[in-house]
Amino acid sequence: MKIAVIGAGNVGGTLGRRWSHAGHEVVFGVRDPAADKVRRLIADCADGTSATLPAQAAADAEVVVLAIWWNIAEEVIRGLGDLAGKILIDCTNPLDENLQLVHGHTESGGEMIADWVPTARVVKAFNTVPWEAMADPEYGGQHPTLFFCGGDESAVDCVRRLILDIGFEPCYVGGIEMSRYLEPLAALWIMTCRIRRPGSDFAFRLIGRNGQGPERARAQTRCGAAASVARSGSPSARRPLRPPCVIASVVAEPPERRWSPGPHFEFQTLTLATACLATIAPPRM
Repeated sequence: MKIAVIGAGNVGGTLGRRWSHAGHEVVFGVRDPAADKVRRLIADCADGTSATLPAQAAADAEVVVLAIWWNIAEEVIRGLGDLAGKILIDCTNPLDENLQLVHGHTESGGEMIADWVPTARVVKAFNTVPWEAMADPEYGGQHPTLFFCGGDESAVDCVRRLILDIGFEPCYVGGIEMSRYLEPLAALWIMTCRIRRPGSDFAFRLIGRNGQGPERARAQTRCGAAASVARSGSPSARRPLRPPCVIASVVAEPPERRWSPGPHFEFQTLTLATACLATIAPPRM
């Protein structure tokens, strides 16, 4: 698959490198393709990876990945040219310089991007996990959940495969309007990161009763660990799955460094919840 990654920072560079080694044809769209940083990145990717200007990278790609800061997102998108029919993966979060959300509740960055390029097939993904997890998604034998949303079924299926190629457990949550919930989840990760100082190499995972991720469990039992949205895209068609789950701590850290959300998170109060969110981190030696 031809993938244009717009941006070569921690997120864009890591995703592009991982996809290149998974067999995809990756080109980075950057302002200065000859920069030393970009050259080093390409050298770390599989053969055939290249870099060019953003508009040229997007022109020949099947999938365009937006991995840039929110404050320049609209300008960059409008400079990419015609994106009609292309899958546009939005990895951004609408954050200000203080890492606070600037949109939410009644709108989202994902929806705004979809409005800016109405002919593209926008899917929100890769915005709720840190780049460290993208580089190495295995945490003591467990894999983080990658939440994603979008309204085009074929685009959603394509992004699901790209998520699996990286090594995450995909969890589709509905149409692009669900960005209103995924972007605050990214803000929750940032706040948790500040509480857990100095560590940032951790991620979230949904778990079901059998320990599996939501989509894999649903495929086997038709019951997952998260709410499902019908593929029709109609808000009225949303239907929650109802298996009971409990929250479990799977933070692989020494007890004295283990972070806890507080005493009000108890098994008794969560046994009837439809979903379970756990934090996973790599083992500390």
